[in-house]
Amino acid sequence: MIVFHITLLLIIACGTQSMPKAVKPYEVQWGTSGGFTGGGEGYIIYPDGTVARWKKATAAAAMKTEMVGRLSPEVCLSICRIIEEKRVLQIKQTETGNMTTVLTLRRDGNDHHFSWPAESGKTPSAIAPLMEKLQTAIADLKK
Repeated sequence: MIVFHITLLLIIACGTQSMPKAVKPYEVQWGTSGGFTGGGEGYIIYPDGTVARWKKATAAAAMKTEMVGRLSPEVCLSICRIIEEKRVLQIKQTETGNMTTVLTLRRDGNDHHFSWPAESGKTPSAIAPLMEKLQTAIADLKK
């Protein structure tokens, strides 16, 4: 009886810490647009890992998408980890330029937008780890 109680206490005390908590994925959309036409292109990663490439010829044009493939659950999890560990949702980054790169993270009806001038060629350092992971995931998908 004592062994049962000790075992039960250990399960209660330690069990929840060792269990991975469920991670709800984000929809991630990013790309560059602007300039004379306002058109642009980029990618969308849907919560199920499906990846689409989007294009717009002009700012007023409808967005056209084509499916590129699907990311593994492990890659999706690593994207979520970067967002959480780097506290990306707390970053304030809303600069624009003639050509602007925009990143949108969407989950549970909440959108978080980030933007920066594309012509500088530099991703803001606070967002760089996430953008590097996204670009690597897309490059690996194309192989």
